[in-house]
Amino acid sequence: MVIDVGAGILLALWGMNHFAIPFTASWIALGIFAALFPDLDTLTRFLPRGNIIRRVIGEHRGLLHRPLFYTIIFPFVFFALGRAIGTLFALGILYHLIHDTFFLGWGIKWLWPFSQKSLSLFHDKDGRLTKEILWWGPEEDERIESTYRTDHWVRAFYFTVNPISISEYGALIIALIVLAIHLHFIF
Repeated sequence: MVIDVGAGILLALWGMNHFAIPFTASWIALGIFAALFPDLDTLTRFLPRGNIIRRVIGEHRGLLHRPLFYTIIFPFVFFALGRAIGTLFALGILYHLIHDTFFLGWGIKWLWPFSQKSLSLFHDKDGRLTKEILWWGPEEDERIESTYRTDHWVRAFYFTVNPISISEYGALIIALIVLAIHLHFIF
């Protein structure tokens, strides 16, 4: 999640340069929002079980983490909001989906709705990276969870020094430095 904020900042700065958009805090916020967008599905747990939004989107790593779902959404975003915002939105989401495939988390279902299998590359276990490529279906969820589950993932990934925390905080620090340099030259 920390790395997503950094990536959103960098994507927004790239978009400002590429589309000749003047600097605004709202454009940076839009970049961050785009990079975090798939994780909005975590909010469905606060909705009642029978709620239509919760049923359609699902739990975390549900519909908003399915790449082919966005092939339906992106044309509407580009048409309604324009090329610059559409590109920023698409790149932020694509970055997020790739990030969720590597290291942290449970991978994603790249081929949904044609396949229910999830893909995770170089998965993690208690803050340590494995050399494994995991490709599994729903029938194997229990085995995968028992093997790779990290009960205290916030502590394991964000409050200890390990390759994942270094990359997460490192990306955010780099993004903030690039943003500060950019702001220095604007003002």
